[in-house]
Amino acid sequence: MEIKVENLDHLGIVAGIMDAMGLAECITANFIVERGFCFLEDPLFFISSVFVKYPHRVAAMAMVMGLCLLVYSLGQRKLRIALNQAQATIANQLSKPTDRPTLRWVFQHFQAVHLLQITGAKQISNLTEERLLILNFLAAPCQKYYLLC
Repeated sequence: MEIKVENLDHLGIVAGIMDAMGLAECITANFIVERGFCFLEDPLFFISSVFVKYPHRVAAMAMVMGLCLLVYSLGQRKLRIALNQAQATIANQLSKPTDRPTLRWVFQHFQAVHLLQITGAKQISNLTEERLLILNFLAAPCQKYYLLC
């Protein structure tokens, strides 16, 4: 019996947001990315000084960061709109209901979600009721990565 475990965490949400956006079409459009680059001050964020030694690498890093912020901002906006339309809330970090969660909190909440493949059959582990509730407010492409549709 072959067992394969992949760490899915929040990557299904990110991939789903990118699918729902039609990212290939959106890249050429002009977007304003909210909240700037404040994540650079986060102690969890680290860039090797070797990587940013050359100007072309700095430019590449800026492009990737901008794209990441775009996906993050649009995903957070879509989640908040869906919660407002349904007049629903999810628990925040303090277990208090909120209709304005950050996508960062949602990503952290999805840690330890795994895709299991046992003799070819796929299965998701650690998909709690609260995680399922959050996925219900995200687009179908996000749900697809967690085998919900």
